[in-house]
Amino acid sequence: MELSINELLAGLDSFLQEQQLALFHAEVDENRPALRGPLFAKYPALTNVETLIRVRELSVSSRSDDLKKQRFTVLYRYLLELHLQQAGAPGADAIDAACRDKSFTAAAKTLTIRDALHLLPRELEQQSRDAISREVDLQLQMLLSLWQRQSDTISEAIGALKFDSPTAAVNEILPLNREKSLHACRTMLSESDAAYVDLLAFTLKKVDSTLKPSHARWADLQRATSAPWVNEFFKREDLQLAVVRSIEEMGVAPYAQGRISADNRPGNRLAQSGAFAVSVPAELRLVLVPEAGLASVAAMLNAWGRAIFLANLEPGMLLVDRRLGDVRLPLSMGTLFESVLMDEGWLKRYLRIPSATAREAARVFAFRQLTSWRTEAAHFLAADAALKMGATASALEAYTTELHAALKVEVPGALALLAQPTDLSATRMLGAAALETDLHQRLQHRFNEDWWRNPSAGQWLLAKESTARQHGELEQKSHAEGETLDVMAATRRRITVMGA
Repeated sequence: MELSINELLAGLDSFLQEQQLALFHAEVDENRPALRGPLFAKYPALTNVETLIRVRELSVSSRSDDLKKQRFTVLYRYLLELHLQQAGAPGADAIDAACRDKSFTAAAKTLTIRDALHLLPRELEQQSRDAISREVDLQLQMLLSLWQRQSDTISEAIGALKFDSPTAAVNEILPLNREKSLHACRTMLSESDAAYVDLLAFTLKKVDSTLKPSHARWADLQRATSAPWVNEFFKREDLQLAVVRSIEEMGVAPYAQGRISADNRPGNRLAQSGAFAVSVPAELRLVLVPEAGLASVAAMLNAWGRAIFLANLEPGMLLVDRRLGDVRLPLSMGTLFESVLMDEGWLKRYLRIPSATAREAARVFAFRQLTSWRTEAAHFLAADAALKMGATASALEAYTTELHAALKVEVPGALALLAQPTDLSATRMLGAAALETDLHQRLQHRFNEDWWRNPSAGQWLLAKESTARQHGELEQKSHAEGETLDVMAATRRRITVMGA
């Protein structure tokens, strides 16, 4: 019996709730991993080829008006992405299990890969960071066959759907002017090189007075971007109170009248702050990790921004608009919220940080964001090559080459095994950065530089973002034109702060 669209959407809603709950529980309890395979097996209709074909036909049907066709297009793209995720789920689950369960010894510590990645930015001694980083690389190299299996099964699924290439399938999910986007990423990396290298040298020296970029490794960069030397000004007991006060002065209810709940005592020692959309807009769950430092408050602000966006959507919006709309919108809200850390005034007002330290913290946070975007740009460039080459040694080498060129430090050769097999994540993160810059410019124009303490700013922001999601403005634009990843405006703003 053919599944109706209403039944399909009801199943999709249940799937998303279970998925987000599983991710939430995995974050707060390290003994409850979020397995992809069993969840996909529970909802076979969502990844069924016949379902995919039917929804695609509806997206171009002359019987539907433009708005309906747009919504069916959004649904089709999401189901296509789910189909590829389901194909790669066994390999992804196996990689996660190996990272979680397989232990090794390095720097007189018994660790798993997950332990090590969590520890590296917190490890004081460079010698220990080097030892752990080298062992992580070796352990990841042992997962090469799992990575190849994951990539191969995704490629087989793409072939079965009659796409000309993996790149064509990825472009079907998220239309992109690929040549212009590749050029934009290379331009961003080139034009931000000098400012990035200056702050890289500065932050590495802060971590270790003898450390220089020419001898630094990826693990040293992780520690440098966490800015441990300013931790004393970002006290763990102050951070959540500062974030809540800031959101309130922005004219927004931090807990959205109970729709947002916060767990700030996760039992998982490896937990990271995050937002989980169990039901939109009714149930958003935050994990807030109470840890001193700039990185901790940044993660808290980012998660809260995403949760506030989703919790303030209109309850009467259709599922496709509430759940499947452009994910760059909530991501851009998270980036907007965390970017207040580039504002000395915000740091002085909410965390009572002295002026000189506030300026340095703002510069380092701008560097941290730029480092993240340079990493995403490198991933986009490397993933584009990998989509054409498949899961080969050359693809791994492309990742290492691009990351080294972007980050200017030695990068573990097998680090790419933890990257997504497609460039969708990098595309969305860079797209969100561009959207955040547009939002920030509009906020400054309407409410001045200290918009974050104007009660009208938050209400304007929520109304604008909700309207954009409801009417699918971004989906219409990208579907009609094909988007170009251009983060130069965002990059220039960070460079300006870095040079203050």
